[in-house]
Amino acid sequence: MKRQGGHEASAKRQPDQCEKTKGNEEEDEMKRVCPLTQNMQCELDLLCWGSGALGQTGHGRPGDIGPDEAHLRDFTVARLGRVKLLACGSSHSIVVTVDNRIFAWGNGTSGQLGDGERQVKPQPVEVKLPQELNIQGSEADVSVVNVVGAACGSRHSFIWTDTGQAYSFGNNFYAQLGYNFQRANFKEHQIEPPNLALSLV
Repeated sequence: MKRQGGHEASAKRQPDQCEKTKGNEEEDEMKRVCPLTQNMQCELDLLCWGSGALGQTGHGRPGDIGPDEAHLRDFTVARLGRVKLLACGSSHSIVVTVDNRIFAWGNGTSGQLGDGERQVKPQPVEVKLPQELNIQGSEADVSVVNVVGAACGSRHSFIWTDTGQAYSFGNNFYAQLGYNFQRANFKEHQIEPPNLALSLV
């Protein structure tokens, strides 16, 4: 999929772990979606290529990355985890794994990586959400939060959960993060997810 800023990311199906399909229809569908497979379950790999001047390809070095070297090998079960969500801004990227770990890389000078710093990060860094409030108003166990969405603007990012909590960070000069304009630091860069999350419900 094509994203802003000249870098791209996509998922590639690998042929090494496949589950049997039943019937010609399922087999044809598997081959259409995953042409390299032969009756086995496919695993998604993360590929990222294009302009990498600000580390937005996640390969640990500045510079352009071609499709032949696009594989981000950190996102496997044995390492950081398999990817379920992906979002790209103009020069940063965010990934959420199947076990709800959040990683970001690229241009973080406006805080859009959510790691508490304002720096360029050419490799994935983990983003930690604050404790989420449950329905009764007490802190819920953040380890059971199910992240269901991620989105990136040019220099800001959003993460949201299945309980309707949204976390935004990065540039807020035009109030794009959705914070209360009466807060003293309303227009400042927000460099990590805030303790007071926006509610989507």
